[in-house]
Amino acid sequence: MANITIKFLDFLERNRPSTEVMKDIRVALADIAGAEIKVGQEEMGPPTGAAVTVRLVGQEFRVLEELSTRAKNLILDVPGLVNLRSDLEATRPEIVFDPDRQRAVQLGVNTAVIGNFLKTAIFGMKVGSYRQFNDEYDITVRLPEPQRSSLEDLMRLHVPNNFGAAVPLSSLGEFSYKGGFGNITRIDEKRVVTLTGDSEGRLPEMVLADVEQRLAGLELPAGYELRYAGEKEEQDKAVAFLSRAFLYALLAIVLILVAQFNTLTVPVIIMFTVTMSTIGVFIGLLVNHMPFIVIMTGIGVISLAGVVVNNGIVLLDYTRQLEARGLGLVEAAHEAGVTRLRPVLLTAVTTILGLVPMATGISFDFRHMKWALKSESSQWWENLAISVIFGLAFATMLTLVFVPTLYVSMGRFRLGSGRGGPRPEA
Repeated sequence: MANITIKFLDFLERNRPSTEVMKDIRVALADIAGAEIKVGQEEMGPPTGAAVTVRLVGQEFRVLEELSTRAKNLILDVPGLVNLRSDLEATRPEIVFDPDRQRAVQLGVNTAVIGNFLKTAIFGMKVGSYRQFNDEYDITVRLPEPQRSSLEDLMRLHVPNNFGAAVPLSSLGEFSYKGGFGNITRIDEKRVVTLTGDSEGRLPEMVLADVEQRLAGLELPAGYELRYAGEKEEQDKAVAFLSRAFLYALLAIVLILVAQFNTLTVPVIIMFTVTMSTIGVFIGLLVNHMPFIVIMTGIGVISLAGVVVNNGIVLLDYTRQLEARGLGLVEAAHEAGVTRLRPVLLTAVTTILGLVPMATGISFDFRHMKWALKSESSQWWENLAISVIFGLAFATMLTLVFVPTLYVSMGRFRLGSGRGGPRPEA
């Protein structure tokens, strides 16, 4: 195996993206016979496996071979999927000598002797060694290269029998071509055929989603199943981790708010706003035709929660202060909304403006003092920026309209039920 590494110039110093160059290289090297060539980009961070890893699990290898062919044809033209290959393709055709066992017994030749004889003739056998200065070399005996590569010459070989005579190999059997399976992989005592592919020009999550959609129509016989591995496994782990992190963050926020305000009303309103802000995230992804990327979108949602909580605290804390000064419930909510309108809007606007370059891919290269309208890594950050921008815009409207309304409604319910009373000044 050999590796060739190509280092590209900076994005601003070349007129073509690396994906186009790799596509041309892949086309130029596609016709090299006898070589398995993979053109790809180096992974950033720890290895996670191929972007697409599909495992077909079952018992019969021939059935798995047929299923892998059908699955490969289904996903062959998925946009952004490159280097699609099966571990069955790594196998090589084999030349096998099939002995006529009955004939061999009649001629007094053991089949084990035939195997060892052919092994020695083709691969050689060490018969000694010699030393030259401080180096030692093996002495190996085998047929010359031209005779080893000719089946006719091999068939003219004579194999010794049990009676001390030599029997022509042609009298003991024949050679045949067979396709071997190479390494046979098993998972949970079942045979496995694996399809792997990389993503290029599209995010791995988008490519994997298209592959899953295509393979959903693959009919599997009873006892056979389709599994996803590689980056899919890492994605599932990331989903579980970010889900726990989001829940722990919400729980910590609730506990802090309850301890600070000594009431459940404010935490409930703020947490409801945080939860509803995810609607804006999904609207942003839908409008911009972006997938829900687990890591980037998840980080965006968790970051968004911090800003939304801060805006809610600013508004409700001032409302409670006004109530403590003697204003009525509605008047306090109205006055707090008017007074805190500017800080809430400024927080949202400055955050959104700060994320616009990340969302659009516009940046400034201080090394060359040039504006860059797009970069090859911008697609990774677009999802996070769009999630925060649309989520924050939606949450700001909720904070200014929904939060005061819900606070007044819950306050009236509390006063009507007789649980009202003076509040300590915050």
